[in-house]
Amino acid sequence: DLAKALKNYEEGLKIRRGLVAQDPTDAMALRDLSVSLDRVGDVHEARKDFVPALENYLESLKIRRVLAAQDPTDTALRDLSNSLDKVGRVHRAQGDLAGACQNYVEGLEIRRELAAQDPTLTARRDLSVSLDNVGQVLADQGDLAAARQNCEAGLEISRELTAQDPTS
Repeated sequence: DLAKALKNYEEGLKIRRGLVAQDPTDAMALRDLSVSLDRVGDVHEARKDFVPALENYLESLKIRRVLAAQDPTDTALRDLSNSLDKVGRVHRAQGDLAGACQNYVEGLEIRRELAAQDPTLTARRDLSVSLDNVGQVLADQGDLAAARQNCEAGLEISRELTAQDPTS
């Protein structure tokens, strides 16, 4: 029930905002706020309410940029790349292919860096997803050669991951 989920997530969001208001420098509280914003955005996106979904995702993205700049851990950078994907996904759904591409490419750059530094299954899977996202939006824009290159690179990573761990 999306209406119930939205109500519960909005209640949680209100609590998270209150905690951040008490200490705006608390990185954990800020990350928790960004997660709550994403959850509210996810429900709006599932309901095809793209304007409020984008508003929540953009607010989360802003927080995650700050957190990643303050302490660029793998977790903070992965959170940032996930936010960029969410914003890109909504832009694509709204027909803003340039906005989608910009966000997907920025997320792809982060994920390339993370996979190069520590090629875990998760980092490589994330990279594969980003390559596919960029490929899909490039195809939407009519750049089929670049789309194919990105999708094939993502597929190759997926095949490697499946060969390493068939459950991945």
